[in-house]
Amino acid sequence: MTVENKTQLLGVIRGLGKADFKFLIVVIFNEDYSVRYYYKMPKKVIKQYAKFSKHQNGHILNMRGQVKNDPRASIYKVNNKL
Repeated sequence: MTVENKTQLLGVIRGLGKADFKFLIVVIFNEDYSVRYYYKMPKKVIKQYAKFSKHQNGHILNMRGQVKNDPRASIYKVNNKL
């Protein structure tokens, strides 16, 4: 995330319905590559909020609004650089 670009649009998640995982870890970085915060999200939360993109052949998750505040997702704030 930068001052100029505040988007929190994640990469494409392909095969979401068949994917064998329980949680997705979403990491949001600051401009200097330090970790701003990260989320641990159950697969069912991802399935609820991600939108399928036919063009990209996968699901897109935007980390804003309801998905960020969903009580099933855990948020962790950190100040460490990678």
